[in-house]
Amino acid sequence: MRINIPALSGTNNLGGATATISSYHIQRDSGNGSSPGVWIDMRGFYPLVSNDTSSPYTNTTDIIGGTTYLVRTRALNKYGWGPWGTPASIRCASPPNAPPSIMTANSSIYINISWTEPFNNGLNITAYRIQILKNSGTAFLTNTAECDGANN
Repeated sequence: MRINIPALSGTNNLGGATATISSYHIQRDSGNGSSPGVWIDMRGFYPLVSNDTSSPYTNTTDIIGGTTYLVRTRALNKYGWGPWGTPASIRCASPPNAPPSIMTANSSIYINISWTEPFNNGLNITAYRIQILKNSGTAFLTNTAECDGANN
């Protein structure tokens, strides 16, 4: 999981005092997606995680595709750590792989196209886009095939 971090140029105005934000403390939960369970430090809380603010993002490991995580953050200024913001929910996934094999067969005036379902990388596949190259070699016929509940 990669989380982008705002630039450290913001300020916090509490009761008339203005102070520059010097760090962010970012945590994610253990991955059950509904209640935090155990919070895991990702960035900004020394000595558990480096206080380095030179990078505009932070990474975490041990993420399971298709799992929903809660993420929370708080800011640090010269007065100390502020309160935690409301946790945000994120489902970790990436685009599916390409189908590993595509088969075609003639059937009267139709061509039957079938394929092996690819690895979904954490989310159900909901549609396939089919492109067919015409004889001229320059244009594609494109169609989107929606998946029913059995294929999800």
